[in-house]
Amino acid sequence: MVGQCGFVFSLIPTTVHLTYFMLFTCSLDLHTIGGLTPLLAYLKNPHANIRAKAADVVTTIVQNNPKSQQLVMEANGFEPLVSNFSSDPDVTARTKALGAISCMYYFIL
Repeated sequence: MVGQCGFVFSLIPTTVHLTYFMLFTCSLDLHTIGGLTPLLAYLKNPHANIRAKAADVVTTIVQNNPKSQQLVMEANGFEPLVSNFSSDPDVTARTKALGAISCMYYFIL
């Protein structure tokens, strides 16, 4: 049993690195296939749940990923995030926008 636990624990760092690599690759692929611009357009959707989910996806792709942060900035994605955070009537959409903004630290500082 101890051997199995040791084996499982030895896989955790590999899994974390693989997950990070997959997120990094997928976020760049999203831009490559033209999906970043439509995603950022969803930040202005009239439905709050769609704005919140779009901000949540932005959070995922920019977190610890300077290249994706740069792509979001170049696509003018920061402005709708700030707008949603400061004035969205839905608290979930505001919170998710703040989460995405907080992950853009390479460009905020």
